[in-house]
Amino acid sequence: MTPILVAPGGGRPNVIAAGMAAAAGSRGARVTLGAIQTADIDIPAFATTVDGLLREFELMIVYLYPDVTDAGFVYSLCEAIEDADIDLVLHVACGRSTDDAVEMVDALRERHIEPSGLVLDAAPTDETKYTEARQFLGAAAGVPVVGALPEGAERLEPQEFARRSVTWFDEDTSFDD
Repeated sequence: MTPILVAPGGGRPNVIAAGMAAAAGSRGARVTLGAIQTADIDIPAFATTVDGLLREFELMIVYLYPDVTDAGFVYSLCEAIEDADIDLVLHVACGRSTDDAVEMVDALRERHIEPSGLVLDAAPTDETKYTEARQFLGAAAGVPVVGALPEGAERLEPQEFARRSVTWFDEDTSFDD
């Protein structure tokens, strides 16, 4: 019964959303995955659609295309979903450049939107560098890092991608009914 919105912040929201959906599905959740390709959508109709889909799925993951970065649009989406009395989780897809992530988080905060978490894209595969990257990104943006896709994840075969995805995201059971 939770929608997750994945906004671009330097990372690839589509790959991150696919990983989130695979991980949640592997953990037994009924998941649907969608995308917003342009900011030219009927936002109230989108909120109505989200409400309807959440009757069928436990988790709905919607990612924004990388060129849909306007914080005002993200704010309007969040506000419409919250006005429909739906709890929303907002994650920001981050690359290795913390500047893009911090810029998106700051733009959202200027509109009184607090992201729930950051997801690091193309994370280092070396365990020490991986841990340092997660800690640095979280500290720089002031938002917890809730997951990290390793570098090269998108090149995995679909079954292997799904199998490994469970290890890329912190399990959060607070969204359960």
